Amino acid sequence: MKKLFVLAIILCLAALAVGLTACDKVKVAKIEVDNAPQKTNYYIGEQLDTAGCTINVLYSDNSVRTVDVTADMVSALDASAVGPKSVIITYTEDGVSYTTSMTVHVVSRPPSSLRVLTPPDKVEYIEGEPIDLTGLTVEVGYTDTQRITVTERDLSYPSLTATTDMTSVTVGFASLTLDVPIRVIPVAITGIEASVVDGSVYRNQTLSLYLFNVQYVYNNGTRAPILDATFAEEGEVVADVAPLTLHFAKDSYQCTLPITPVEDEVAAVSLASAPYGYAVGDAFRWRDVVLSVDFAHASDVTYTMGRDTYAGLTLSVADGTVLESGALDVSVGDASRTYTTFRVGIGDVVPVRWRVASGGDRVVEVSVGSVPQPVNLMLYAVLSDGNEVLVWHRGRAEAGVEVTLPSAAVAGQTEATMYYRGFPYTFPIRVVE
Repeated sequence: MKKLFVLAIILCLAALAVGLTACDKVKVAKIEVDNAPQKTNYYIGEQLDTAGCTINVLYSDNSVRTVDVTADMVSALDASAVGPKSVIITYTEDGVSYTTSMTVHVVSRPPSSLRVLTPPDKVEYIEGEPIDLTGLTVEVGYTDTQRITVTERDLSYPSLTATTDMTSVTVGFASLTLDVPIRVIPVAITGIEASVVDGSVYRNQTLSLYLFNVQYVYNNGTRAPILDATFAEEGEVVADVAPLTLHFAKDSYQCTLPITPVEDEVAAVSLASAPYGYAVGDAFRWRDVVLSVDFAHASDVTYTMGRDTYAGLTLSVADGTVLESGALDVSVGDASRTYTTFRVGIGDVVPVRWRVASGGDRVVEVSVGSVPQPVNLMLYAVLSDGNEVLVWHRGRAEAGVEVTLPSAAVAGQTEATMYYRGFPYTFPIRVVE
């Protein structure tokens, strides 16, 4: 019995020793990355390479063991997009798993090739035009299977102006460049064109090159004035308002300009000629009155009342009016104003000749655009009844005497005419610039 008791004590002590030994066993405390993989940057679609990657296994007794990381210890790498990626490392010992993580990077793969897929919308340029690559698409190759398409907005190229020595434009993408073919042609004249300077040509206007803009037309859309073009209708007077075609030429280039003249605006009217007088009972005739009409755009035009009706002028005395003895004042005007007035005699008393008392042969000097007026002339009208009327003396005349002065002087004019009762007196003038 005593032996059995001793044996039991021995067994208990052994069990206790085994338990104490089990409590003191070394365990894994944690794991941590020791060395990152040799390859930490990956292109899209690549697999993780663990070569060179190790972890440290830290135990409860502060001991450390270095373990190589193998492919089966890491999670899959998400290499579908560019950016930092976290990879989980798992280590298992004695049936217990421990984890840590490391970061690798997915980066853009550098392109290996560029190829034009579609050329720019504009490939032909005229010298001086800005280069525009709108519409260009380029295929960028990374691998045999990885390719993308980019547009001109994704490409780099300088702001250029086309020159005749250019055959291509160099574009860039990443580290690669590509020559995009273009064609540049020199600036050249394609023809000439003409237009009216102020928009209209007027009836009675004398056609002259200065009334028109004649220009070279270039293939780049620009224009340049021509000052020495040939104008076939130079010097012709526009007779009416019917459509007509004008012809211009310069060297081997020709053009036509269809125009439709318009009626001109009357600027001033003076009497050119009128009957010296009428017998009592005669009918007043418009066709006996000739006017000098100055238009806003055309030069003076001789205008016969009742025939050249385009000017819109009328007389204050109706055509066909039966006249009585005395004198008749006649006004010339249109719907808006009176331009001039002249007087005709009725009966036997009409001007029949002139008597010059002094100054008749003296030349009057006048500038262009001024109205010639004799200064030293003393001029009398001799009437049919023998009486005389002082018509002009230093710019004055007898009371009630009206004189129609000449029109404004033009270059080259050598004489001017004034009228008393439609009876003309002409005197020499010299026009200076």
